[in-house]
Amino acid sequence: MKFVYRTLIALVLLIIICLIGVHFYFSPARLQTLIQPRLQNALQRTITFQDAELHYGFEPSLNLSNLVIHDRKSFSQIPFIQSQNVQITLSPIAFFMGQNKIGTLHLKDSHIYIRTNKQGQYNVDDLMQKKQTRLPINQLQLTNTTLSYHNTKSKRHSTLQIKNATLLATQHQKGIGLMGEVAVQRIIMQTQTDTTHIPALDIATQLVYVPKTKDITFNKLAIHLGPLTTNLSGQIRGQNLAIDLQTQDQPLDFDHIRTYLIEQNLLSPQTTLSGKGQLDLSISGVWPPKIKGHFKTTALSLADPNRLKNPIINGEIDLSIAGSILRLHALKFQSGLTDIALSGIISNVYKRPQISFAWHSGTADMDGFFPLPKTTQAEWGLISPAHAARDTKKSALISLLNSIDMDGSVRADSLRLYNTWIRNFNATTQAQNGVLNIKPITGQTHGGALNGNLVFSTHKQGADLESHLSLINARANPLFNQTLNWHIPLYGDITLTSHLKGALDTTLTYLPTSTQANGRLQMQTGKIVKWDVLQNNLKSVEQLGLLSADKVPLQNATLIFNLKGKTLILNGTQLTAANMSCRAGGTGELGGLLNYTLDVDVPPSNIQFGGFNLGALLGKRTIPVRINISGSSRAPKVTAGLR
Repeated sequence: MKFVYRTLIALVLLIIICLIGVHFYFSPARLQTLIQPRLQNALQRTITFQDAELHYGFEPSLNLSNLVIHDRKSFSQIPFIQSQNVQITLSPIAFFMGQNKIGTLHLKDSHIYIRTNKQGQYNVDDLMQKKQTRLPINQLQLTNTTLSYHNTKSKRHSTLQIKNATLLATQHQKGIGLMGEVAVQRIIMQTQTDTTHIPALDIATQLVYVPKTKDITFNKLAIHLGPLTTNLSGQIRGQNLAIDLQTQDQPLDFDHIRTYLIEQNLLSPQTTLSGKGQLDLSISGVWPPKIKGHFKTTALSLADPNRLKNPIINGEIDLSIAGSILRLHALKFQSGLTDIALSGIISNVYKRPQISFAWHSGTADMDGFFPLPKTTQAEWGLISPAHAARDTKKSALISLLNSIDMDGSVRADSLRLYNTWIRNFNATTQAQNGVLNIKPITGQTHGGALNGNLVFSTHKQGADLESHLSLINARANPLFNQTLNWHIPLYGDITLTSHLKGALDTTLTYLPTSTQANGRLQMQTGKIVKWDVLQNNLKSVEQLGLLSADKVPLQNATLIFNLKGKTLILNGTQLTAANMSCRAGGTGELGGLLNYTLDVDVPPSNIQFGGFNLGALLGKRTIPVRINISGSSRAPKVTAGLR
């Protein structure tokens, strides 16, 4: 037994001495001398790294820090791969036999660049064309790795941010087997004008690749986009990429969908989401393949107290895709008084989408769906500076309008917007090259006929807005009190025509200082009844018998206005009030100071004092009276005197 112990001790000492000898022999300088030429010869690229360290064990491993593999000469030798830490696990037998055999290649904190030149050649073409008789690597691992693709000719740039990836390769009789998982943090696709972000997705795959025929057979291809899971199986055959993949009866877990949308800050934690859904998908044909699929949900409900006044219930989505055409067969839901039914088609999905749609609502209560702050309506009425809390992020609508073309129709039996009900609302929309046209707009509101159009043009600084609007024979009192929130007890039918120009910033917040508007308001007959402003400020005029502040009859009124920013300018306004000819002019700030004058031609017969008519004493000529309106819009002051 002593001999056995001595032999074991001697072997251990021999191994330790050998390891010490190998450690001193494979110094960092010698490792660099041994490894660098071999890698450069294999890849035909210039390679540099800062440190090399060899670790010993059953499978020795090599660590390289600050590795840079430069691109080939035709690509100006700019970086091809940059990695702060590379770990290479070697096969001992293959290593000592001089074979380029790697057990595991692990890249940490790395960046891989895939490029094309102006001729359309890829910087990895030479690597892909090399014939491999044996599999050079068993396993590839990536941690915090960014994969960038840049097409010089089309000026497109894509970035794939990989959190972690593990791919295990095996040698099969017919080809190379590959299985593993990839967790992607984000995909960013950029063109000269737009940037698209695709959220996190995970891919799990098991496949066999045959180099000779370039056939790929997928035993498993599971794609997880957040909570959505698609399990595909099938083949990609030959160099022409003949694809045959399919999934059937894939159920959707709306609880997982809710969690995912909350993580993406698209829903608040207080949001509830429920429903049933199913996904069917098949991909087949020579590249680009034909895609067929069907996505359907029923009994969908959504409640978000922070963003929705009323929950969405009875939701239904039914859409299908065939090739480059996406059909929305139905999108239906209810929310409070609102019911919406939307259908349409999106063609040319993979290039510049062309969208056609039809929207119909029995009742569309937009105020009850997305309620506006009360102060917004009180200050501006129809011209709203903001619909919600100020957001500093660029609105997605600007990018959307620049990336699609669209035409469609909107119809609502009853529409409520800005506390105004519009009956039989109809509008036709068309969007092209970032410009949205809505025309004609028709409907009935406040007993009058509504007609108009709207042009919404996007640009780098935001968007420009221009509209024409006419309202014929509408009731004045609900228009002023409900829509404009101006509490003037004016009764009668009015006709309004207006032209408005304005601007919005990149968050689509309206900029009040950009407002330029003009218009005309006409009334044949009407009256102002018990307006507290008149009652409080026209006592002296009322004592002279010029008019009764409790009731002022109006005839042939024409009000011509201009609005620049918050300044309302009256010029050329004429009316007859209590049988007196009146002309108004001046300027005022909406919500601010007033400076208006009202010139009145008073017939002598209208002037009374102490119950006596003074007309005979004053002659037959009319008496010019000027009424000055000053103060603020909330507390006006009225004074009168002879001109």
